[in-house]
Formats: sequence, C-alpha cells, structure tokens
Amino acid sequence: MGDPALAKTNSIHDGTEDADPPHEFDRGYFLTVKSHIRQKKHKELLALAMNVPGCPVNLMNDTLLHVVIACNETDLAKSIIQQMRVETLAAKNLYGDTALHVAAAVGDIKVAMELFRSSKDLIGEQNLKQETPLHKAAFYGHHDMFWCLVNEGQGSPYERREDGATMLHCAIMGNAPGMALEIAKEFPVLITSRNTMAVTPLQLMVTVPGLFRSQMVLGCFESILYDFIPLGKDSDRTRRRDEEEAAGSSNDAPVRAS
Repeated sequence: MGDPALAKTNSIHDGTEDADPPHEFDRGYFLTVKSHIRQKKHKELLALAMNVPGCPVNLMNDTLLHVVIACNETDLAKSIIQQMRVETLAAKNLYGDTALHVAAAVGDIKVAMELFRSSKDLIGEQNLKQETPLHKAAFYGHHDMFWCLVNEGQGSPYERREDGATMLHCAIMGNAPGMALEIAKEFPVLITSRNTMAVTPLQLMVTVPGLFRSQMVLGCFESILYDFIPLGKDSDRTRRRDEEEAAGSSNDAPVRAS
C-alpha cells in the first residue's frame, strides 16, 4: 500500500490470492482514513464506520473495520463492532475475508471474541479459498487465537480449504511447527489426511526448508506422525478415503468431546 499507517493491512493478504484488485477506489476516503489512523483520531474513525460501514477503503476492498483490525487498533475495533449491525460485520473484502479472518490473521483475540459474540456465524464463514478464520490462525501460528476459536467460538478444526488443506497442512505451510504439533496431538485424524494433491502433512513437512530447526522438535513431531501412519494394505485404503474427503465436505468429521 506504500504508507506506514496502512502497511499492516498487507499482512492479511499472503500474496497467493487469485482475484485481481479493482483499478479504481475512493481516493479521498482512503486519504481520510489514512490520516485519521496516523493521528489516532478514533472518534472520527468511529463516525466514519457508522456513516459508511461497508465502504471499501483500498484496492483490496477492505472495509474500515478490516483496516482498523489489521492496524492493531483493538479498542477502536471493539467500539466499531459493538455499534455495527450484525449483517454489516459479515462484510467481505476482495478475497472473501471477513473481519474475523483478519483478526485471526493478526492474532487479536479480544477483537475476535467481540466478533463471534456478536455473530456466531462468522466462525464458519469461508473466503474465496474456502478458508475459515481457523485456517488463518493455524497458518500464522497464533496459538491462543486458534484455541480460542475452537473452544470459545466452537469453530470446526476439520474444515478444509479448496485445495484440501487441513488445519495441520496450514500450520506446516505457515512455518509454525509449534502450532502444527499441538494440532497433531489434539486431532490425530488430521495426521494422515491428504490434500487434493494426495499430500499428507508429513510429506508436506519435508518440502518446507528450515521448518524444524530444532532436532528435538523434529524428532517429537516425526514420532507423533509416524505413530499414526497406516502400514501395508491399509495405506491405499486410507489414501483413497482422504482423497474423497479432500474433494468433498468435512461435515462428517469426528465430534470432539467438550
């Protein structure tokens, strides 16, 4: 984006999205928001959020709430959420991310809790890549955020992206070994789950350079994964099952005890 005041909004877009940004936007509105954020004019920003709640701020179609969350303005974001209508909270940007996707990506638990308290449906909202907020939290390695969404928000850890990636795949792709280890321990069924390219988390792990720099962590993670890898004649059956699951719905995932 080029300006330090709004630079953090880039953190919610990982560069892999396929959608092309529009070539026009309200430059005056953008400059106003930029100025208010830089000068910490929270009253003015709150007024803007109330008057034009769904107006896109930038080329990525982020709303003011998206931008405020990405800029780590927690208190302001909570104030906006408390005064916005529920349907407005579900507004999506160019990539289909809701405000909760953004909160999950930056790890702002207070904002996330305010959002799903106002609208439980946000937990299951998917973006264009069929990512839920849980996928974002796993990818960026936000431990507390991930478990908050699972335990407090009742988010499903078994959802898959359009490429069949599970939460465990996402944690590995995001270079978050600690997060991956926790997910593998808590949801062992994901250890042998394959994405649409028939790649398991263990196979994916060895393709990420420098993922596990600590030999101790690598050994622990490998041992857990290998304990659940099917052997012999069961491996082909498991592979076929996971390919079917990756291409379909994850609604038949095992129910986690509360």
